[in-house]
Amino acid sequence: MNPHGRKVKPEELIVDLAKDAVGLIAGTESITEEIIMKLPPLKVISRCGVGVDNVALDAAKRLEIKVFNTSDAPTVVVAKLTVGLILNLLIIVSRMDREIRNEHRQKRMGNLLCRKKIGIVEFGRIGRRVAELLIPFGCEIVYADPFV
Repeated sequence: MNPHGRKVKPEELIVDLAKDAVGLIAGTESITEEIIMKLPPLKVISRCGVGVDNVALDAAKRLEIKVFNTSDAPTVVVAKLTVGLILNLLIIVSRMDREIRNEHRQKRMGNLLCRKKIGIVEFGRIGRRVAELLIPFGCEIVYADPFV
């Protein structure tokens, strides 16, 4: 894992983190052929997220390094964030929080989520999960997706 809490430079990845690794968990860092060649014990690369376009797949294949992704990993987190942002907009939580902290509280009326019609563009993994989270609120879900 990345102890730096930021996107690391390839040199840091090699020197600090992976020089003796047989497995590598990659985020958005580019795992180039140069990096792969400098990690002889490496047997597997797992990419956190859907894509593997930041991994030199030809080099990995040539060196018999298996490459995986975690396609479902972001689904729940992104769906929860989406519902949280919807609630924030309806209830104006952020604005009220700012006003209270600045001691300028004004009476405001938020809005309720129940019985709202929610439109979702693309009804893939994340869109479906957002719908599942909104149904208990009594929302009517409509979606647009040419593949569904």
